[in-house]
Amino acid sequence: MDGGRARGPQRTGPNARHRPGCYRRAVRVLVLHPPLSLARDWIDYPYFADLGAVQLAASLRQSGHDVVLVDAFALPSSTLHFRRDGRAHLGAALMDVLERVEQAQADAPFDLRLVTFTPFHRPPQRDELLGSLLRALRAMDEAPLWLLDAYQSGQHYVEVPTILDAYPEASLWLKYEAEASLPALMDGLTRGEAPAGVIAGEPPASLDALPLPAWDLVDLDAHDHFLLRVMVNSERGPWSFPIDGRTLPMITSRGCPFRCAHCSSNPGRKEGEPKTQRRLSAMRLSEHLAGLAALDVTRVEVLDELINVNARHFDAFLEGIEQHDLKLDVPNGFRADYLRREHLMRMKGRAQTISVSAESGNARVLDEVVGKDLDLANIHRIAEEAHDVGVPLLIHWIVGLPGESESEIEDTLTLALDLYTRFGAEPAVQFATPLPGTRLATKGALPIVDDWGPRFQKIPSQPGALVTADRLLTLRGAFDDRVAALRP
Repeated sequence: MDGGRARGPQRTGPNARHRPGCYRRAVRVLVLHPPLSLARDWIDYPYFADLGAVQLAASLRQSGHDVVLVDAFALPSSTLHFRRDGRAHLGAALMDVLERVEQAQADAPFDLRLVTFTPFHRPPQRDELLGSLLRALRAMDEAPLWLLDAYQSGQHYVEVPTILDAYPEASLWLKYEAEASLPALMDGLTRGEAPAGVIAGEPPASLDALPLPAWDLVDLDAHDHFLLRVMVNSERGPWSFPIDGRTLPMITSRGCPFRCAHCSSNPGRKEGEPKTQRRLSAMRLSEHLAGLAALDVTRVEVLDELINVNARHFDAFLEGIEQHDLKLDVPNGFRADYLRREHLMRMKGRAQTISVSAESGNARVLDEVVGKDLDLANIHRIAEEAHDVGVPLLIHWIVGLPGESESEIEDTLTLALDLYTRFGAEPAVQFATPLPGTRLATKGALPIVDDWGPRFQKIPSQPGALVTADRLLTLRGAFDDRVAALRP
């Protein structure tokens, strides 16, 4: 259950053999996924952000460490509520999280405290909720306190040089993927060293070698109740990707081989390196799905950047879903030109919504600005096939891209409306948003942003846009009105 301990085999003594992945002594380590402070108009699915911490706990346990996992999304008080300032509090109350840490610390002191840090914490500005948590942890004892992205894939990544200036309570920030780089840092700690500063994590050599996420250390009943409270308290309309039964997130691949201008996938990629995607093998994929089914999971939320870029991988995933009779949703969407009618038929009744990304309805913008490498004929095809098969389709569109004219924006909105009218393809229109680390962020001076979340839906902010922010809001508002008028 949450806060539970997982003690690995002890490797102690002066004659303990040392090799990569084998430590001079086991470290008692706290892995803490904190509560989040969110803008009301958040993006992505922050209620699944704890997957990084759960996976990290599993990897540390596999390495022989004594791991305590405290997940703020899986305590009795875990919920979503809106604060007086209008921001959302996602997770347990701060005092409840700290109480759980104190209870675990009463058993034995920690050698190291790891707190997972996500884009939802508004980098590089200091988030007062996370800051209060770190300040309280710092006051508890002198054990090292490190921040980690525990990045896996799927959610936006905000690239900044450092966040340690905003959080001086922490001595180290491990960016990007943690599983391959953290062991050496911890080994140094056992030798009396004091790793500090900003360190870029390296990707693991093989996803297959990683253990299954340590959901056994999480109170899944409390986690279920938390997700239901998110659905009820969010004050949002009907959810395209609902949470029903026991719903848990899953990653089957990391990264994306495509180079769309707006996407922050593959953070940490060195200059000149090609974008790639690393995937679980078919056998390991089957083991992951079997593990989820054994936990009585009924719906799997797949957080991959792009799950269907490789046909064999996607087919193996669907086979596992069918074998264990699971429901699924893929909120990041599918590549339309790799999606076939037979895929739609296999997902019918299992996926609440099939999502694809068109980005633009203008071929020039799609090719020269977005770099999508997509024939719009495939968007037409998948809209018609989804309608014929009888599966709900959501299509993502972007307006206000740099160098995009108003007439080209009208091309996008006209196509989005046409596909909705003829095939019921639900349009999701967002404003181009220059997240630091994306190519959109290289088109001019970036705005000073407190929180990137509202920018996608409410505040056009793309440098180099030919159409003003006020005009973009007018165009999007008129489009929304036309769609609303057509709804049953």
